[in-house]
Amino acid sequence: MLVDEAAQIDEELYYAVLPMLIVSRGRLILLSTPLGKRGIFWQAWEQPDGWKRVRATGNQCPRISDDSLAQARENMGELRFAQEYLCELVQGEGSIFREEWLQHFDSATVPDMDAIFRSWDTAQTKSTTSDYVVGQAWGRQALTCTC
Repeated sequence: MLVDEAAQIDEELYYAVLPMLIVSRGRLILLSTPLGKRGIFWQAWEQPDGWKRVRATGNQCPRISDDSLAQARENMGELRFAQEYLCELVQGEGSIFREEWLQHFDSATVPDMDAIFRSWDTAQTKSTTSDYVVGQAWGRQALTCTC
């Protein structure tokens, strides 16, 4: 089975055809330009095993001139151009959280807490002067007092 524009298909369709492919020992070929870091196409691309990946970018196609690529980049903007012509799995422009903003910590280094409070400021204004998205986690430990 060949699925064109696979990044746009509903996950339910994908899971519905899997049993048919197993019974018939069929192959599944997913063709698509990326559509962000979500969905079946992205999951298949990121899986370490089971898929053969072929990437063909716009600058590898002899039918697309450098001038055409430059014009497309100017018209579309960097993110959309990278997705459409460079086959990059980029995060969507409408995302509230960007991957590079996330910082990880080792929960084993955090002492036990009686209560944990989480707070998010999503800074949903879109402008170059907008604040960053901020997440906080606060913990409370009971105070013990011996008199």
